[in-house]
Amino acid sequence: MGSDNASKHPLGLLLVVLLLALGCRGDSQGTVEPIPVPAPAAILRMDPLEGPVGTAVTLTVTGLQGTPSVAFGSREATVEALGEDRFRALVPEGAQTGPVTVAAGPARATSLLPFTLSPAPEGTPAFTFDPPAAEEGAQVTLTGAGLGAAQKVVIGGIGALWNPRGLAIVATVPAGAQAFRPILVRTPEGQVRSGAEFLVLTRQARAVPRSMVPQAGVVGDAVTLRFESFNLPSAVYFGTTPATCKDLPYDEASETNGVRAVVPAGAQTGPVRLVFDTGSVAFAEPFTVLTPPPVFTRLDPTRGAPGTVVVISGRSFDRGLTVRFGATAGPLTVVNPGGEASAPFTVQAVSDGVRSQNRRLRVLDPG
Repeated sequence: MGSDNASKHPLGLLLVVLLLALGCRGDSQGTVEPIPVPAPAAILRMDPLEGPVGTAVTLTVTGLQGTPSVAFGSREATVEALGEDRFRALVPEGAQTGPVTVAAGPARATSLLPFTLSPAPEGTPAFTFDPPAAEEGAQVTLTGAGLGAAQKVVIGGIGALWNPRGLAIVATVPAGAQAFRPILVRTPEGQVRSGAEFLVLTRQARAVPRSMVPQAGVVGDAVTLRFESFNLPSAVYFGTTPATCKDLPYDEASETNGVRAVVPAGAQTGPVRLVFDTGSVAFAEPFTVLTPPPVFTRLDPTRGAPGTVVVISGRSFDRGLTVRFGATAGPLTVVNPGGEASAPFTVQAVSDGVRSQNRRLRVLDPG
């Protein structure tokens, strides 16, 4: 009986077969629930859209499972996961201007906008490192293009232990590393070096620090450093910031050599270290970097009736500046932080408790 009905209604039988093949199911009401279809893979956002080799590009994607492979043209990039749908890729050597492709399993997507490869600024090092100075056994992080293919890391002339970490390399300063040398990384394509020299702080030089005068000052001040040593240092560091210095004559009275160093921009309160070819040594007392006092260079106008706005030109006006005329504080409007300020009849500025020199203004009778 059933076979007779099926032969009489071939279209109905075909509909049933199709529903079963598509995985649809019916309920008591006769409705049909379709199988969910996953969203197609796509690159929703790419930032930045331009840069040289080594640029970190953040990609926001959809429709991919796990960490995808990323290619700039035909060159595959090193990828770091930032979240479920966000990834960071480093523009690889040999990349060209064009669309970026991501793929994970069978899912694949291409960016709608191209990534534009730009030349690296002149003088850009192959990679950078942080911190700029460290002791033996400390870790140093190297960041730059091409480090994913690293085979060996050399610090201070000695091979170092290292491990990849995301888009960077973390290396350990080896025992016996020499001071003041660039860091080298060997890859299948050759050897690359850091743009700056790395300072090893561990080894004690055969020098005895004796005096540092003064022990406090502002950026740009000259500091005289005296020490017992047959040799003169090759560099002077205020913390981790190198300073320019000039050799001084041997002082027979104190039996010391000396250098005069200029407190460098960016220096912070901390140790002052002399670097020799055989190692380094620090003064026992730290150098205190002071906030420079505010300095007036121009007042405009130099006279006027009460209520006149006077523009004060100078420097170091960016740290807690207060302005007074006589003993009374005047209202202050910052025009250009670190450059100019306005106040009526200002004769004195105080910044971080440091008082500037007085400047007199002539107050005119409003009548």
